[in-house]
Amino acid sequence: MNTYLITYEIYPPSLLLQEGIIINAIKSFSQWAKPTSKVWLVKTYLTRDQVLNTVRSNAGPNDRILVMLVSNDWIA
Repeated sequence: MNTYLITYEIYPPSLLLQEGIIINAIKSFSQWAKPTSKVWLVKTYLTRDQVLNTVRSNAGPNDRILVMLVSNDWIA
């Protein structure tokens, strides 16, 4: 199982509905944590590209999303 860091920026930033949709997509992973306001950690058997596609499919065309593989040696 891999751990991925996900962070995002919503454009324009005032679209709270869009952010809620992205958050729901992130929470669809069985194991997740939210150490800061725009940073999420998820554990999954999916690949990095699959994680990105899951979140991106719920984002707006101008939103920015970053997904990074991180080691399993982290604390929040």
